Amino acid sequence: VLKGRGDLNPFKREVRAAAQLQHPNIVTAYDAAQAKGVYFLVMEYVPGPSLQELVKRQGPLPVGVASALMRQTAEALQHAFATEDRYWCVQLVARCVPVWLRTGEFPEVLQWTSRLDTAEIMNCAAVRDAHLMSLIFSRQFERARTELLIAKLEAPQSRALPALQLMLDIMTDAGVHVTAHQVEALSVTDDPYLTANLFNVSAYQLLVDKKFDAARRLALRGRELLAGTQHVYALAQAAVVLMLVDRAEGHAREAAETCMQLYARARAGRRNPIWVTAATAAASVHYHHNRLQLAE
Repeated sequence: VLKGRGDLNPFKREVRAAAQLQHPNIVTAYDAAQAKGVYFLVMEYVPGPSLQELVKRQGPLPVGVASALMRQTAEALQHAFATEDRYWCVQLVARCVPVWLRTGEFPEVLQWTSRLDTAEIMNCAAVRDAHLMSLIFSRQFERARTELLIAKLEAPQSRALPALQLMLDIMTDAGVHVTAHQVEALSVTDDPYLTANLFNVSAYQLLVDKKFDAARRLALRGRELLAGTQHVYALAQAAVVLMLVDRAEGHAREAAETCMQLYARARAGRRNPIWVTAATAAASVHYHHNRLQLAE
């Protein structure tokens, strides 16, 4: 729905692109019209909950179900890219990246941004920031450094880029030492997911620097930012930081409980970065208690 007499071109592009798409995994567009100054697109009614509602209700999905849904999404995107409407392709990726980022599916983000050229990535903030974050967390550091420089030239006023730069510097051991106040000053108000990941990465650095209170403060703040959301990857990373702080301060029991709770939530899910983080944390608890068979 579009109200008023604003720029109708994006709406018209979406209507044209949607009209070309006929695929079992894409909602069909039937009509487009306007009434009393309101432009609207009439689309197929699909009964049942959305994926977000399903995950919220049931928690992590079984491996088979999650894999089938990811395959259906990829098939739909593949079909949509065949329209060759480049604006529409960028918009499709922009709509999908939040879903992939929630569960740490960074290779999936990079798979689809690889189908866009540099200008298309840099001209859409949502795609650009997701792409850069995915490069960093996939440890493609040289490429991330190069493309961050390009992004700074294209969008010098972006609040996200200094946060991404700090994350890159910390993860590449660039000799960065931060305080909680410095990190909080880089918060991106309209992107709690990016901010929470910034807090998590910085909390790890503070933990290495033995600034346990500051590390705990940032991890807790990141967790609060995402409370009630489905951003399970960043929430899992915050839980691991808190576990490491507890262990460093001698609170072994609390640390172990955090690890096992994290693993209990993730164990039935897809073998993605969350599962790896949770399984590694649980294995460390079993190893610490000499339960070697369970650890393996």
